Amino acid sequence: MCGINGLVGRDERAVGAMNERTRHRGPDDTGIYSSDLATIGNNRLAIIDLSPEGHQPMRTGERYSIVFNGEIYNYRELRAELSALGVSWKSHSDTEVILEGYAQWGASITKKLRGMWAFAILDEKEETLFLARDPFGIKPLYLYDDGATLAFSSEIRGLLANPKVKGAVNPEALKRLLTLGFALAPETILMHTTALLPGEEIVINLKSKKQRSHINQFEASDAPTSDEDLEAVLLDSVRHHLIADVPVGLFFSGGTDSTLLAVLLKNLGVELTTYHVAIERRGDTEYAEKIAKHLGLTLRQTTLDTKKAQEELQAATLALDHPLADTSFLPTYLVSQLASKDVKVVLSGEGGDELFGGYPRHPALMNMALKSGLRTNLPTDRLLRAAPSLLSLYGKMQGAKRLAGSLAGDAYGRYVGEIAFGSPLRSMRDIEHAMHERVSKYATPDQTLALDRLLYLPDVNLLKIDTATMAHSIEGRTPLLDREVWRRIGSRPHSWKSTSAISKSPLKRILSKYLPEELVHRPKSGFSSPPGMYFENPERLEEAIHWYGDHFAGLIPILDSLLRRYSGTQRGTLARELSYTLIVLMTIHQWLEDKNISL
Repeated sequence: MCGINGLVGRDERAVGAMNERTRHRGPDDTGIYSSDLATIGNNRLAIIDLSPEGHQPMRTGERYSIVFNGEIYNYRELRAELSALGVSWKSHSDTEVILEGYAQWGASITKKLRGMWAFAILDEKEETLFLARDPFGIKPLYLYDDGATLAFSSEIRGLLANPKVKGAVNPEALKRLLTLGFALAPETILMHTTALLPGEEIVINLKSKKQRSHINQFEASDAPTSDEDLEAVLLDSVRHHLIADVPVGLFFSGGTDSTLLAVLLKNLGVELTTYHVAIERRGDTEYAEKIAKHLGLTLRQTTLDTKKAQEELQAATLALDHPLADTSFLPTYLVSQLASKDVKVVLSGEGGDELFGGYPRHPALMNMALKSGLRTNLPTDRLLRAAPSLLSLYGKMQGAKRLAGSLAGDAYGRYVGEIAFGSPLRSMRDIEHAMHERVSKYATPDQTLALDRLLYLPDVNLLKIDTATMAHSIEGRTPLLDREVWRRIGSRPHSWKSTSAISKSPLKRILSKYLPEELVHRPKSGFSSPPGMYFENPERLEEAIHWYGDHFAGLIPILDSLLRRYSGTQRGTLARELSYTLIVLMTIHQWLEDKNISL
């Protein structure tokens, strides 16, 4: 795990500043390579091959140089394959395997990789820069291109450290951010700044700065998968995700996904320390403690109550690399802080809900029976325009949006209705168009689950786990998001993965072999903090509201009306009804203020 930075042209000072700004991603080592064509830099978090031979940027011959963020779990197999072709080695790192693989096979090396990655390879003979991101989007990569300056980084803050990068807000992206609570890639909150999509690969001509892009996807098999097959491939994935030369731990909420990882680790005979956040007003801790006792796990805990939320909220918000209204970020930030005292790598159950249908919205989406694949007629905005006249309170808009999406009979409309909260309603159609354009780039054998896998998973949950772990200089790994696991389950029907009665059915059938039923089948709690924790400090709430009034008045008419209606002591009522809208306002406000960016 590392942080990578670079730009077109020779500018070691700028890349040095980018490296310094992203030093938390890799405090063990830093480096820069510069030529007249490009300058690339790296901050290294040493996980595999801790020796100086793992230093980046790494070069082979006089032609290729690489900076790499991630882990390749089949690097030993690929190393043996390359050795048979006559490749000699300078290190024992997976970085060198990617570099030598690219020298042998070109861009098709990514078809051979099993792992998570974001990397850049400079080819001084062809005068190109090759950028690549893994197909699940586990590792982030951003690109800035204003026509004069072209730069890349693992983080937006890295780009902003480059004095030639202009930090200007993208107003259209801001509208969608206020609606969804997250940025819909490839756009970000900033102009000229885009996120590479999951699996995206870009070749940049370093002379003309022209770009060619395509999407690399993992393939899914049509072969049937039994519970035994699934357990075997999951066990194999966990085994591969343990490859490290440093201590490894496990994030353990007590939910289905982290419990499954704990069971698989026990079956492998591996004892890892587990890390848990006891969240006030959540019931997961009781289950986590019972499961830990049953499995004989070492469980380390931290707590999150209203007092601690107020103490840690600002630091956690400023750790965000992009505004994100996700109340599970604070617990993830705190559990990463706890784990960083002992380990440099943690396993996490991210991806289980998206791959196996674990969200409450999935039965409704499944019922739409998208027999012809994911298509849209985009009618939802017309239905939504009537919604305000039918409602007296903005807090009821979620139900109206769901109703509108349902009446539309359209996957994208229904999906937006399920996940959106604060809404400039006129932006709904734009969001559906953007979603359709993005999803259409991919094969979608999982149909109704594809929307969450391709949108919500990388843009929210994987961004969250990367940001929270990297803020504390540890590496987060996600064994459920694995090439071989996807090969087995990607094409399986939704009805096999989840039913209206039992979500994530195959995973729970596996768990039932090792745990009492009452620890397996229980209501989904979710790894989030109660939104009310964010508004115990009235000054923070007032500041966000006034900032909204100064910059966004008129954008959300119903919100304007409620801001006028609820004043003074009634702010608590407002916070309850508009919690997520206000959270995203607060997050955007603090993020822009920290980056010294004005609207």
